[in-house]
Amino acid sequence: MAQPVPVVPTSFRACARCHLRKVKCDGVIPQCGACRRSDAECNITTCVTFSYATVRHLQEQVETLQQQVAQLHTTSTSERLHGEPLETGHSHDVETQLLQAEIPRTEQGTGDFVAEEVGNLALGALDGSSHRYGT
Repeated sequence: MAQPVPVVPTSFRACARCHLRKVKCDGVIPQCGACRRSDAECNITTCVTFSYATVRHLQEQVETLQQQVAQLHTTSTSERLHGEPLETGHSHDVETQLLQAEIPRTEQGTGDFVAEEVGNLALGALDGSSHRYGT
């Protein structure tokens, strides 16, 4: 794979607030330092220019990630329909670790909390209300 292209603007103008105040804008994205310190809205993202190589590199990354998501979605759908076991790949290991880290345990460690949350989610889908997992 090619060397990663740094995501650094090739040029930028001062944001509107720095321009009006006639102060040096540091150009930090997504909010310049002066705007961040004063908790003001900053439009620096509209004032920067990136090289073609940087933009193309980011577009390729987005395309690759979209393909991976589509592939995982297709694999997940296939497994639900056909009852096939999950593949033991790196992404599955990471997913399992994340799920284990996110599942709160009851004092007994029985997993009753998870069963209750799944029931709430299923009931919420029936009555049209939306519930967030873990809230």
